[in-house]
Amino acid sequence: MPWDFPCCENPQVGRHIDHLRGVIKENRMIRETRKNKFASTEDKSIRWGISLPPKFFKDLCDAFEKTYGEKLLRDNNDLHEFMKEFPPFCVCEEV
Repeated sequence: MPWDFPCCENPQVGRHIDHLRGVIKENRMIRETRKNKFASTEDKSIRWGISLPPKFFKDLCDAFEKTYGEKLLRDNNDLHEFMKEFPPFCVCEEV
């Protein structure tokens, strides 16, 4: 494969929009089934954040860096802002 990220044994082929619709639907189902509004484990050791198709996320990061000259998500503050601005990709109910 021409991409520089690892792939699985069953790669999914399609347009970004098709994968994004599926991920958004899946994220909604995940939010509804989590034990708490932060989508964390019972002992709160792990917390869900965002969910995006890997290739789309890579393209998004590359485009942001090319446009603005910096990384899209540099730290947790950037991640939290992303989660607030793009709630369909956020897995928890509350950031």
